[in-house]
Amino acid sequence: HITRRNMHSAGLKPPTLDPFRKLGTPQPAKVSAGQLATSTPGRPDRGDVALPASRLSELAQRFHFIERQVEADTKSRKHTEDSTVENLWLDVQRLDDCISQEAQVRTQKLQDMKRVVLQPKITQAQGKLEAAFLNQLEHVHGLLDAVNDRMASVEKDFQQSRARYIGQMDMEASAIEQDLTEFKKAFQLEQTHRQEREKTFRERLESARVHTAEKLARDDQLADRKYAQLLRDADESVRERDREQQKFKEQVDAEIAALKTSISEASKARSQADDDIVAALNHYTKELQQAVSSVSHGALQAAMRS
Repeated sequence: HITRRNMHSAGLKPPTLDPFRKLGTPQPAKVSAGQLATSTPGRPDRGDVALPASRLSELAQRFHFIERQVEADTKSRKHTEDSTVENLWLDVQRLDDCISQEAQVRTQKLQDMKRVVLQPKITQAQGKLEAAFLNQLEHVHGLLDAVNDRMASVEKDFQQSRARYIGQMDMEASAIEQDLTEFKKAFQLEQTHRQEREKTFRERLESARVHTAEKLARDDQLADRKYAQLLRDADESVRERDREQQKFKEQVDAEIAALKTSISEASKARSQADDDIVAALNHYTKELQQAVSSVSHGALQAAMRS
């Protein structure tokens, strides 16, 4: 049975009950809002058909029959669902009882198996383990005895080595002490010699300082004399240079004056040449004008004769 709740959960739309379609009766005509507004109360429209009272009672009876049928279907579906849930609950109870009984049976069988099969094996394994443990314990005791003997031997060797080492250390300490005494004597002797060498070195250093100071004084005097001589030579060189520069300046001035004179003479000669050229050009122009005028006059006379 498919209920409305299952259909809603499945996303399906339950069918609507249409009494007219189910019974095969014609559906009433739909009335528009305009017709309702324009129709007069108490007066039917021209296109409407008035239903008789018998028809209305028949429709009412059919509606009551459909309602009773829907209620009966709903009750039957509810009763069926309740019985199904109750049957499922009873099945679950029976399954739980079966599982509990099976678990008890399995537990009892497991205990019997342990008592019958595993207990002798456990006893046998325990005996083997005890025997192996006793053997290992005896072996360990033997190893401990060997270790004790080895420790006694090692301790004896250690004591002998310790005594020998202490004797060697005493001998080496006495030798080191003797070497240290000799080293101290040699160090003191070396210190005395070093002090004597330092004293000699200081005396030599003082003598060298005095000698160096005297030599520096002599070098300073010699340097002063050389500086004075160089200063005199430099003054003489400056005076000689001034004389040479004056002489060179006079020569340059003389050469510049000669160049100016030659340039002036060249300018005068060029001006004279330009004047001569201008005079020659003027003379040539006059001669040319005279020749042209004579030629023009002769041509005019010849033309008049002709």
